[in-house]
Amino acid sequence: MNSLTLLWVLLKGQKMKLLIENWRQYLDEQYRKGQEKGPQYLFENYPAGVVIFIEWLTYDLKDPIAVYWKENRNKLRDAAGRSATHALTPAAYRAVRDKYVKVGKKTWGHINNIKKQFPYDVFPDVEDCQEKLNLLDGLAAAFIEDPKFIGDTSQIQEKLNELKFDPEALTPYERCAIDISNRRKAEKEVEEL
Repeated sequence: MNSLTLLWVLLKGQKMKLLIENWRQYLDEQYRKGQEKGPQYLFENYPAGVVIFIEWLTYDLKDPIAVYWKENRNKLRDAAGRSATHALTPAAYRAVRDKYVKVGKKTWGHINNIKKQFPYDVFPDVEDCQEKLNLLDGLAAAFIEDPKFIGDTSQIQEKLNELKFDPEALTPYERCAIDISNRRKAEKEVEEL
């Protein structure tokens, strides 16, 4: 390998590191809007909730975008990482990297659109609606970060047995969104008086 090729491979490796760091920063910005409880917090404090959310997306809801991300996220990420360290043309490298980023952003946007349909209140100890919705944002980010997270499986069945939901009723997160919206409307009306 000549020095130019070696330099090219090293630069592409640095670009991949930058890409991954930018991706993490993008996810951080998306789920940390006014809150500090992201995926790592949820993996540690609500592992059963993360697993139940992932199972709901991929098995109960059978959402095709979520299923695709769960099955292919690591392959896409690894392909982008390998392409950074292998001698690909700049165009081929960008194509692999761009596919990973495009699929990730599409999945992130889609999960954010459907997450309030999650029927289980996996945060029963949290009464504040804004906090509950922030934790739901963290669940979405946790799915993007590690869609195959399994956590402590001993807690999952116990947690599922505790959780009940009425398929005809609003989910806890839909109720919270409505409550927050109504509160803001009422505050605005009071300000206008």
